[in-house]
Amino acid sequence: MKVNINNVDNINGIKRFSLKRVAKRGIFVASSLFLLGNTFSGCNHKKEQELNSMISNTNIDVDVSLDNINGMNIIINDNDCSDTFFNEVCDKLREDGLEIKETKNNDGINSDNNVVITLDQQYSAGTDTLIFAPYNNTRIGYSDSLSLSMQTAFKQNGFLGNYIYCGKVGYREDENGNICTTIPTETEEALDTDSDVSFVTISFGTKNTNSELVAKSIENGLARQFNYVNSYDTGSDLIYRASENDSIEVIADYFNTDINTLNNFNKINSERIVDSQPILNPDISSMEVFNQNTIFGIDNNKTRFY
Repeated sequence: MKVNINNVDNINGIKRFSLKRVAKRGIFVASSLFLLGNTFSGCNHKKEQELNSMISNTNIDVDVSLDNINGMNIIINDNDCSDTFFNEVCDKLREDGLEIKETKNNDGINSDNNVVITLDQQYSAGTDTLIFAPYNNTRIGYSDSLSLSMQTAFKQNGFLGNYIYCGKVGYREDENGNICTTIPTETEEALDTDSDVSFVTISFGTKNTNSELVAKSIENGLARQFNYVNSYDTGSDLIYRASENDSIEVIADYFNTDINTLNNFNKINSERIVDSQPILNPDISSMEVFNQNTIFGIDNNKTRFY
């Protein structure tokens, strides 16, 4: 997935990379359920049977061909997962026809045109599923949309995943001598800043997680990601990692929206921005790929049900 890159001014006057997408289909207003989620913390046998029955009887609204998905150069990266869980997820993806490369601890991911999905069981010890988007706002690639696609897919399949984080908890001094409480994930740090790689880290904590449903959610997210890259035209970021010095007014202008719309969409109740606070572009609400009410799937008998 090669992209056309145009340099435009960042919110702080720094150059960022704007990715041009070509609009090929209409857009629909997304449900307000975008920012809501349900907890899925390891089903018992009966609940698994009910869930599998629900999945296998779901109608697909948008199909993406398996060949197109396999053309995305998918890497599934193991970052502190149990061997059993990681292998089960990868085995299910291959059983469903996906051509994937497995890596461990971000080895060999730093080459252009890859889609890297890092699975982690250490960042979070709780029951939530956490999605980690880019820390660096100037990253090349479609990592913002990949993060949102995976969030929507996992939420649609019952995982909580209610919040996107721009980097993980950590401490580092920035170029101005300020201490940041958030740092890039290991996957982002393994990539050159100018690498054309789309990446996301998904953390499940240490709870017992349904590996088959994780694999299906990844397939759902990949179908959404392919549709986004090939269907939308936008010159602005989808996720912006704000700093304490940013203002709501400037960020609203950056996203070409008004303050009330920005605040309402992001559920911001204070004028103060905290370090590394993720601010989502309200345009997301009009993009079908991030709508939980729309079912995305891969056009293959083994992968049709989500």
